[in-house]
Amino acid sequence: MTAALPAGALWGKTGERYGYNSGVFATRDRQRRVVCSFNPTHRGDTRQQMTRRLAGAVTRTG
Repeated sequence: MTAALPAGALWGKTGERYGYNSGVFATRDRQRRVVCSFNPTHRGDTRQQMTRRLAGAVTRTG
């Protein structure tokens, strides 16, 4: 899967089970990589918000 962000695209994969969420992402040149795992406390936008925050941190410059 690809996630297009203002600072660039990330390539990766996410997965989830109730109460557990994980993902692995990298920039196309593989200079930046991130693996995440977290336990959301409730269903809803929490998972997407956290994933976006992580992706933004990985692609942020400066």
